[in-house]
Amino acid sequence: RSTSIRIEGQQIDLVGPGIQAARFMGVEQAIRKRTVHDDGLRVVDVNDKDIGRFPVSDSVNSPVREIEILRGDMADVFYQASKDDTEYMFDDSITGLTEKDDRVTVRLASGVERDFDLVVAADGLGSRTRELAFGKSKEGYVKSLKGYIATFMIPWEPQDETWSRFHLAAGRNVLIRPDKARKQSGAYLCRINDNETDEIVGLPQAEQKALLKKIFSGMGWEIPRILDHIDASETFYLLRTAQVKMDSWSNDKGRVVVLGDAGYAPSGVTGLGTTAALVGAYMLAGCLTTHRGDIKAALEAYERDMRPFVNKAQVLLPGVPGVANPQTEAGTTALRLVVKTASFALSTGVLTAAMWLFTPLQFIGNKLGIVKAAFGGSAGEEKLRVYEKMRGIEESVDRKPV
Repeated sequence: RSTSIRIEGQQIDLVGPGIQAARFMGVEQAIRKRTVHDDGLRVVDVNDKDIGRFPVSDSVNSPVREIEILRGDMADVFYQASKDDTEYMFDDSITGLTEKDDRVTVRLASGVERDFDLVVAADGLGSRTRELAFGKSKEGYVKSLKGYIATFMIPWEPQDETWSRFHLAAGRNVLIRPDKARKQSGAYLCRINDNETDEIVGLPQAEQKALLKKIFSGMGWEIPRILDHIDASETFYLLRTAQVKMDSWSNDKGRVVVLGDAGYAPSGVTGLGTTAALVGAYMLAGCLTTHRGDIKAALEAYERDMRPFVNKAQVLLPGVPGVANPQTEAGTTALRLVVKTASFALSTGVLTAAMWLFTPLQFIGNKLGIVKAAFGGSAGEEKLRVYEKMRGIEESVDRKPV
């Protein structure tokens, strides 16, 4: 529907298999050149004093990863890498699908009809294409996690430095992620409230902004500065904290398949949404290449290869994300103590020693999907298979084997 590649969007990240997939696609170095140089995460009180510090790391357990990039920059990397071999159709959208045994006819809002071998629906959590192909409403496959996040850009100021800052308050959390080089910072307003979420998601944007100002006012810290920019923001976006759960990623006729958030959004709390999308794209391409000419077999293989990864990526600890968004002052105080303890343990090496001492418990927890569930399951440490007919892609740009 957009008239060009969409450049708006907030900071996203890649870990483990997502970096592998980018490497296999030949875009890893282009992504690295456009990363946001974020030094880590500071959890702060209302006076901007540290409760805890967590430096950037390539670990899946880190709140700030090795590869952090703005969504628009990521989109442009893929656009530049594919535009010479791909037909992009802007300012149009799919309004109908007619499937036949050997093709699917796509009807566009412009009135144009085109035939394709396969339609890949990769249009996000509220996918319209998924609704057309599978029959359920856009919300039919969406499992709400009872919260929402509003994001938009604000001007960078010296106190933003190069560390992300996270401020905890009862029922409301706020995050600022700096991009010093471009003199801008991303603001994130986070809220857990099931009834309120259903209300605000469906409102016009102007009403969403007005309600957010009412909810988040009076918090102190950097909130007045953030809210001063919300009305005029052209980058404002509000999304539900949710997962997408589907029993099958291709429809009955086998000519439409879902990819990324449209099929298996793990939710923002896992930090694996972008990684899952890239891994899914790589696996789908691998299966189509392996089973060239047999789309049914390719989609069955895609389901078989990708489902274990998605199952891990969507694992959440009981109470997540609510446990990180306490609704009372007592709960907020307790969470701050946990953050402070974890930061101290990490900075002194106590955390590493504790993990070594409790290896048996950690092993049991991992097997049960408990420990790593807090950080997006064990999916962040998966190694991607190399499809036989795609041999050669497992070498990085500098020709060293992966």
